[in-house]
Amino acid sequence: MIVIGLTGSIGSGKSTVATMLRNSNIPVIDADELARRAVIAPSAVLNMINERFGGEILNADKSLNRAALGKIVFANKEALRDLERIIHPAIEKLFYQELEYLKNKNYPVVFYMVPLLFEKNLEKRVDKTLLVVAPEEAMIARIQARDGLSEHEAKLRLSSQMSNEEKIARADVVLENNGTIDELFLRLKLICSRLCNLDLN
Repeated sequence: MIVIGLTGSIGSGKSTVATMLRNSNIPVIDADELARRAVIAPSAVLNMINERFGGEILNADKSLNRAALGKIVFANKEALRDLERIIHPAIEKLFYQELEYLKNKNYPVVFYMVPLLFEKNLEKRVDKTLLVVAPEEAMIARIQARDGLSEHEAKLRLSSQMSNEEKIARADVVLENNGTIDELFLRLKLICSRLCNLDLN
């Protein structure tokens, strides 16, 4: 099985790429989804997050208030590092469980979508890396529209990640998302054919 790391800055369009892959019956493991699973109550990970950040990051039903936690960690790099130290081991465990399951299903290729693939030096978990890039203005607009944030908050979230230039230097393949959805799909189709002999439909 070939494991391809799918990454890109927040708002780059990597989730759109993941949807295109899934629509072609290519499995995508989503690190953000694994993170959500890791904090479903009752959860030891959620308890540790609560101890570190306090009860204001919990909803009335004791589930995690991701918006409240996001406002804290994206405005404070020390807080973000603390959150990552708590949650990343749980994500890693769930990733390898998913990978084993897909291996047993005999999938030849799986994509692992990780926003912080390069920031956290996770290349060792994958065989190749595919980076989605987009113009900064487009990324900020997508972040604002998706999360209901101000321009300042969107820029804070973007600045917490590695620059596109640094990521491009480390990526095996770069997919530019600066046109239409159809253009993005055609570029992805060509990349998949060359990178792992996959035919998207």
